[in-house]
Amino acid sequence: MTTPALEVVHLSKRFGGLPATKNVSLSVMPGERRLIIGPNGAGKTTLFNLITGDLTADAGSVRLFGQELTGMPTQQRVHLGLARTYQILTLFPRERLVHNVVLSLLGLDRRRWDPWSILTANRDLYTNARTSLERVGLAEAAERNGVEHDMDTALAFAERITVLHYGEVIVEGTRAQVVADPRTREVYLGD
Repeated sequence: MTTPALEVVHLSKRFGGLPATKNVSLSVMPGERRLIIGPNGAGKTTLFNLITGDLTADAGSVRLFGQELTGMPTQQRVHLGLARTYQILTLFPRERLVHNVVLSLLGLDRRRWDPWSILTANRDLYTNARTSLERVGLAEAAERNGVEHDMDTALAFAERITVLHYGEVIVEGTRAQVVADPRTREVYLGD
């Protein structure tokens, strides 16, 4: 059996008397694309802060490839390969996704120090950016702006989805399973 890349077991955090996460458990396998969704106040940010070590859990544990992270400072977690992004994923939200990826790739290239270089003339960077987007299933979004809040793209990208509500996992599964589950409709449509 393969060890999960990330395993969260019975993770709980309270702020005063209010539970932000309640007994959250999930595992993400190596290479799996997991989407965690929920309405405002569902506990998503708290969960990520607990995983990264920005907050200390009241109960539960976090493991990265089987190594216990509970009590480990954030900077040590980073050295083990645990990192996060924030909600606004693009460097320039009004730019196309491919252009943002090109800028990221440029940061790894010696041409970043050439102020006279015309970015669009560096076709290899655009080719590499499109290859990277294709590799993660976002090739169709390459020419779009503002993909960070595009739920259809996020749902299509994810292999598994976890729905949080009031700090608890209420639904977990594939896109079809999550969309078909009446609890998801209740949370998002108020049915």
